[in-house]
Amino acid sequence: MRESDSAEAVAQLVAAIGSPRFGARFHAAMAVLSGSQLCSAFAFDRAGPPHVLLAEGWLPAVPAFAQMASAEYAREYWRRDAVGRRLSNRHAHGAVEIFRVTAGGIMDAEHRRDCYERAHVAERLSLCEAGAPALLASAYRTVDAGPFTVTDLDRVERFAPLLMSALRRHVELKTAPAAGGADPVTLLLAAGERLTAREAQVAAALARGMQQAEIAAEIGIALSSIITYRRRAYRKLGVGDRRQLRQFVEGLMR
Repeated sequence: MRESDSAEAVAQLVAAIGSPRFGARFHAAMAVLSGSQLCSAFAFDRAGPPHVLLAEGWLPAVPAFAQMASAEYAREYWRRDAVGRRLSNRHAHGAVEIFRVTAGGIMDAEHRRDCYERAHVAERLSLCEAGAPALLASAYRTVDAGPFTVTDLDRVERFAPLLMSALRRHVELKTAPAAGGADPVTLLLAAGERLTAREAQVAAALARGMQQAEIAAEIGIALSSIITYRRRAYRKLGVGDRRQLRQFVEGLMR
């Protein structure tokens, strides 16, 4: 691995801050730095369940594992995770901390099964930064890929402050109020396309660049329901993908 490869991956991540490409770029940067196959990120903005910020990666045996496991972690397993519990009540800013967790080190059998063993995930490398919100970003390696190496850990540690700064800035941009106070959900409901309130809520979130697992965790419903609402909204609005949806919503806001 050349140093220039790491720098280029992180540079592309920084360039994607605030855009729908951010999740994919974050995953690519973590993969280059640590050799990980999956990644996730969560925001803890109060003493309660975290929000899924991103869930990226693909495994042939369980294609949607990153999204499913992240949604389950946000709904329940963060309470059983020592790192998640520790971070949920820490709101004073501090230095980035790095934790390495093995599947065998997860004492809770259900958490270990659903977030590790189901997809043969062997290890997790987590970056934690307290604040408002507190942030947790993790990279995962499967059994076939082998454990994180000392070199992997050194690279991640070197770039950790920049990775977390990029993640925090992305969160700030995503949560900033829309220009002019326009509410995309209200605009979608008034567009004459007969969307239900839930379909409009999901469509507006997707147009903002949120991941489906993040929306499921925020609303408190199953990921499969989010997919159903997305399909219905796309059909009613006459759009075929997220880019077209974003253009439709931007047109309404103008």
